[in-house]
Amino acid sequence: MIHFLLDSTSAIPESYLEQHENVHVVPLTISINQEYIPESDVTIEKVIECSERDKKTVPTSQPSTGDFLQAFSNVPEEDPVIVLCLTSAVSGTYNGAVLAARQSGRKNICVLDYSRYFRLFIQRRAYWQGSKPYRRYPEDSSCYLFESK
Repeated sequence: MIHFLLDSTSAIPESYLEQHENVHVVPLTISINQEYIPESDVTIEKVIECSERDKKTVPTSQPSTGDFLQAFSNVPEEDPVIVLCLTSAVSGTYNGAVLAARQSGRKNICVLDYSRYFRLFIQRRAYWQGSKPYRRYPEDSSCYLFESK
């Protein structure tokens, strides 16, 4: 069975995770009152309250390499893993996942960076829904914008 490992910025509902044993989440952490806690354990109201009280943004931290290694160890050795990470443009999560995949010694782990694949996914989805390309992105000749049906 193929397993999907996502970071918590994917906002996968708990109900979905309960229904799909092959989908796993590695949480980013948020610093509340100088203590880093999993993002999934903090409400947006709590983040806003702390930010307003301290008059500064609430720091976050990427999952550690150890967090990814632990998640990989929870997947049977013979099963492939696809890791989808928050874009490397704003987080070190992707690099941490790549490092963990290398350290795991497994050959069946693929780590993908949202920034590279999100545009492609949106384009393919538009194509599948019957939209037609109307303009290429200038910076990438293989990417198109799509118009609606």
